[in-house]
Amino acid sequence: MGTFSIWHWLLFVLLVFGVPIAAVATESSGRSIARGSYALWLLGLVAYVSVARVVAESGVLGGAGAGIFGLLIFLVLLALMFLYNRAVVRRLRDVGHGKALAYAGVVPLLNVLLAVYLLVRPGTTRRA
Repeated sequence: MGTFSIWHWLLFVLLVFGVPIAAVATESSGRSIARGSYALWLLGLVAYVSVARVVAESGVLGGAGAGIFGLLIFLVLLALMFLYNRAVVRRLRDVGHGKALAYAGVVPLLNVLLAVYLLVRPGTTRRA
């Protein structure tokens, strides 16, 4: 029960990479978001991952509750990844780029460079 087969890993990889790709592919609202709104999305995602990791490693939930809690953490993370990647597309639209750059942001380490770029690059959306 404690081991992962190749099928478990395949499903994990499909979810981790498939959810952001699906989010980018389905974002066609034509809306854009400003740098501050994007920064809040990024901060929220980082805060969630940090808090979830601390809680998971603290051992507060032992036994059967740990498995259910881990699954819940993963499902919420997938939902946040979906929404965050839609925000990435909207921010890219604000700075004058298309979805192609958002697809590149699915690649590990490139996503960090993309996040920094989107945080420092001024856009066209202005708050009143």
